[in-house]
Amino acid sequence: MEVTMDFSKALDNKDLLRAAYDLDNEMAEVCLEAGLNVNYRDDSGSAALHYLAEGAAVKAGDPITVKREGIALLDSLLSYRADLNIPDRQNITCLHIACANNLFWLVHQLLQHGADPTIKDGLTGETPVEMFYHSILGGRKYPDSSDLHSATSMCRPALVLNSPSPIMTSLHYAHVYRRIAERCDGKAKMKYSSLSRSCEQVSQDLLQSCSSFMEARHVIQADGIALLRCAVSDQHSRFLQASFLQRHVEELWYGEAFRNAGSFSHWVIPVIFLLSPLLLPLTVLAYGIVYSLFRWVYQDVALQDLKRKLKYYIIFLGEHCRYSPYIRFITNLCVYIVLAALLAAKCTYPFSLEVRWTAVDGFVALFWVGFAIFEVKQLHVSTNVGTYVHSSWHDVIYLALLLLHYGLQVGLLTAEVTATTHLNDPGVSATVDWYVPVISHILLALGTIMVFIRLLGYLDVTATFGPLEYSLWTVAKDVGYLIAVYVFVSVAFASGMTKVYNTGAGGGKLTSLNVLWMNNSTSTDELTGISVMFLNLQWAVFGLQRHDIFLSSYLPTHILSKVLLAVFLLTNLVVVSLLIVRLVSSVTTTQKEKTLLQRTHARARFILEYQDITDLPVPFNILYFVWLGLKALVLRCKQTCPRIPRVTCTCNATICRRWCKKRKAEKAKKAWSSYFGEGNVFQTDKADVSAVMRQMVANYQRTLQSHVSVEDVDIAVDTHLLAVEEETKGLKKEVEDVFAGLRSNKAALETNLETLQAQIT
Repeated sequence: MEVTMDFSKALDNKDLLRAAYDLDNEMAEVCLEAGLNVNYRDDSGSAALHYLAEGAAVKAGDPITVKREGIALLDSLLSYRADLNIPDRQNITCLHIACANNLFWLVHQLLQHGADPTIKDGLTGETPVEMFYHSILGGRKYPDSSDLHSATSMCRPALVLNSPSPIMTSLHYAHVYRRIAERCDGKAKMKYSSLSRSCEQVSQDLLQSCSSFMEARHVIQADGIALLRCAVSDQHSRFLQASFLQRHVEELWYGEAFRNAGSFSHWVIPVIFLLSPLLLPLTVLAYGIVYSLFRWVYQDVALQDLKRKLKYYIIFLGEHCRYSPYIRFITNLCVYIVLAALLAAKCTYPFSLEVRWTAVDGFVALFWVGFAIFEVKQLHVSTNVGTYVHSSWHDVIYLALLLLHYGLQVGLLTAEVTATTHLNDPGVSATVDWYVPVISHILLALGTIMVFIRLLGYLDVTATFGPLEYSLWTVAKDVGYLIAVYVFVSVAFASGMTKVYNTGAGGGKLTSLNVLWMNNSTSTDELTGISVMFLNLQWAVFGLQRHDIFLSSYLPTHILSKVLLAVFLLTNLVVVSLLIVRLVSSVTTTQKEKTLLQRTHARARFILEYQDITDLPVPFNILYFVWLGLKALVLRCKQTCPRIPRVTCTCNATICRRWCKKRKAEKAKKAWSSYFGEGNVFQTDKADVSAVMRQMVANYQRTLQSHVSVEDVDIAVDTHLLAVEEETKGLKKEVEDVFAGLRSNKAALETNLETLQAQIT
């Protein structure tokens, strides 16, 4: 009698993990057919795919055999719908393990089946691609031909399109390859730079493959505008040139305020919002007066219309203007200008060891408190302290400098420094050391400089101020070159003219207006004479020095010095002016090409900066902060004081907490949508975003196929032209042979004719 035994019931999930680690495809299929969970994770969070990658990394034997067994096991696991992007407890996927162990065949297979190469692990924060090139990015290895081959294979459009987010994947590849190119030189640098540009071009083409701007907007806003955040943080200039992205940045920049405001000027609305803490109470008071005095004159309809307009004005300021980055930019720019003016006015005070408190100090302190509240909120919304510190938009530096300045001022005031204390008078006693007020004023000067530098960052957003700021930084090299040429020419002429004057001194007495006259005596030192001549030439160039200072009583010296002075002035007028014109024209040309891109990048940075801040402008945010504090205090008193009646909830506490949490989430969602101007944007969920992404990828694939078809047609046309050319060459040769035969026949006929004529005669 034949006995059959079923071992499938004796299997558990650990057997599947063990089979995956051993690359045992037969055992894995038995486990999967027995109904075991292909995505089962052990205590560390590792699934079968993790064990597959680890087993392939440590298994000894023929690499070809290991590769064949690994691919077969991977196909078996994927046939049972294994999750390629399932992470363990440290957010490490199987692609991380494969890249960390340089298993390119496994990396290629995982990417081909749709693994996400942009997931960051929880230990180092690296993505799989960064792990694959960890040694190169760390500077411990120079890329070789195998690294270039793997990079070329990974960034192929066929693999990029299989990713869950093709645009993010191509942008990430571009960023990594650009970092590798920065560590290379020669041909390797050129090749990796070319790969980076091609990946960025793929991302731009993918976004432009959307059927409409509505779909492109939806793709950009997915996952909290992750695409815009990536493009700004990694400085993907080519991707920012996409028309859909530039249009969406323009839309986010102005927000709902200008869509609802209609014909209002772009400068009027920010001013109204900036003065809203003062105008709003006056408006409410005026409405109350009008309602009290004229409610018997006007009808209820007119008063209701007035009330509706007042309500709309409050909603317009509180909802639309608060979430418009453009309005916040203008208000912050005005605030920084006022603060810079206050600090500049404070720096104009003469230095004194006596502490003087003025109204300017009070206003500066008020602004300092407002900015401190703003920075605390920015730190609160940041993911961690490191992200906040490395951000280029925080104001911690000058706030700390001003805090130290006023701290030292308070210390000096408490130490009772008298007004008779002087810096250079050792005979006067002082209660504190003289260097304390000096350090205090130095801190004030540094804080003022930092505020002006911060103000420069606001000038690159608008078309009016943007080229000025960028010209200041981008032409620094050209300006340095111009100054070097100018100084060289000036020193050369100063040396020559000094030699002329010193030589002519023996042939005639120098006049009192001589250019080398210094400290009531003529200079005999060559170096001193050259320096004095150099300064006088500069004053003469700018018209601040009379030319009669170059007179000399010795006629040859007088004539030669005048000729040299004329040549020097002509050189500055013609040569240097032409050089300046050339530099300015080249800068203007490049700035016209880059202004739009730079302005888009700057606006995107401000959008990301303002996205989580819904406060009033400085220093009016102090009032808002006090208002929120009073509200929290009143709520706290209601909860703790037994005499105040409280409304108790009769339903379940858990349900109440869920309802409150849901209400807060809806409120946050409303604020988010109001900020991003989604009043006219259709709402979709992740499934709809995936559908849009699939349609976008399909459009891009059709575009690639059309390009391939066009290339095939071009190749066919070139082949046909070559064939026609070959046939033409053959026909040409035949025609030449025919003509050669005709010429030989003609020569033979002429010879026969001559022979016949000779016989006849």
